[in-house]
Amino acid sequence: MNLTNHTYFNLAGRDHRDVLQQLLTLDADRYTPVDAALIPTGEIAPVQGTPFDFRTAAAIGARIDGDHEQLRRGGGYDHNFVLNGGPALRKVAFGRGPVDRPDAGSRNNRARGQFYSGNNLDLTRNGFARRAGFCLETQHYPDSPNHPSFPSDDFAARRDISVENGVLRSATRSSSTRSAGLWQAAEKRSLK
Repeated sequence: MNLTNHTYFNLAGRDHRDVLQQLLTLDADRYTPVDAALIPTGEIAPVQGTPFDFRTAAAIGARIDGDHEQLRRGGGYDHNFVLNGGPALRKVAFGRGPVDRPDAGSRNNRARGQFYSGNNLDLTRNGFARRAGFCLETQHYPDSPNHPSFPSDDFAARRDISVENGVLRSATRSSSTRSAGLWQAAEKRSLK
């Protein structure tokens, strides 16, 4: 089982046309390339020197239409990132929109996260324009049973229960002190 959360973010608000100018930071040195059907190939590739390097804040749209095979396959970003750090609850992603709008952050203890840039959103089909939102989905390696190079997520074979925690935070910068306290309190509750 690979449960995840597929919440869309648009840090400029619903009426803003797209998320391309919003900044994203991902604490990930590697990602998993995909084939033409967007299924991971089994390779774990470095982000350095690629459009997938969000280790420092970058606009989502800065490289999204670049000449890179992986971006062409996904129509933008729709890739699993190998998050840095161990099993402790830690900050893994941060998004920033316009100064008067909320920021968003993710802390979790999962080792992977899918970044999806809303490439297939369709105004007539689901009410949102293409790239009007982005998702940060913490999860296990997609398609891991079919790739020996990926860590196994076979819970039945392990006969144990894996407890995973995640905290999503959204706060305006003017209330950042208050929201930081709420975030820490939520983390303490989620670890119990």
